Amino acid sequence: MDDSAGQGSAKLFFGNSMKPPPGKHWKFSQENIDKMIEEGKLRLNPKTNRPEYWVEPSDEYLLDTNWTDVPGYSFSTGYPTENAEQ
Repeated sequence: MDDSAGQGSAKLFFGNSMKPPPGKHWKFSQENIDKMIEEGKLRLNPKTNRPEYWVEPSDEYLLDTNWTDVPGYSFSTGYPTENAEQ
C-alpha cells in the first residue's frame, strides 16, 4: 500500500500533538514543521487552533485557464489567422 493512502500521522505543533484532518496528511515533515516554527513561518490559527503557514509573496501566479487539452487550442497550423474550429 502507498504510504500516502489513508490517515496521516500526528505531528507536533508548539508542543501539542495534532492529527491531520480525516483522510489527509500534513504537508510538511516534522523537521520542516520545527524549522518553520523557529523561523516564524508557522502559527496556530487563533480561531480554529489549526496550523497555518506563511506563503512567501511572489510575482508569479497560478495558471488557471490552460486550454492545451482542447484540440483547437493545442496545436498550430501555420496560417496567419488561426481559428479554433472543429
